[in-house]
Amino acid sequence: VVIGDNDLSGSTDTLRILPTIGNGNQISSLSPFVRVQRSGVLDINSSSLSLFNVPVSVVGGSIIDSSQATTSHSLTLTQLTMQGGTIDFGTGAATLTMLGTSPITVISGPTSRINAPVSLPSGATKVINVDDGPMPIDFEFDKSHS
Repeated sequence: VVIGDNDLSGSTDTLRILPTIGNGNQISSLSPFVRVQRSGVLDINSSSLSLFNVPVSVVGGSIIDSSQATTSHSLTLTQLTMQGGTIDFGTGAATLTMLGTSPITVISGPTSRINAPVSLPSGATKVINVDDGPMPIDFEFDKSHS
């Protein structure tokens, strides 16, 4: 699944998950990958979306929760790579849940940002590998984690 065409004209290409269809799991865990490019937006829209063993790359794009719902929901990933772009769930009740032992990898380029509560399994640790790039700040993490 590729979201966005890297068009710099200012238009966005949005894939919005509908919570009323399939409990939000509208991207198959059999997908070979999910890539959110510069003009792309993946909007979880108050859904719980689980992408087990699906590599997710945010390359200048955004993963958001536009609903700002107050009921608990999450984006669950096992593999995440970022090169610029953001994961921003705002003030809603969405959580980024990271399972598995794969590190979060941040590749040199524009600043990558996670502005979302991050949850790990009890007793787990998660390694974040950050390349040193041209920006003064390569990776920003702006919310609590548990």
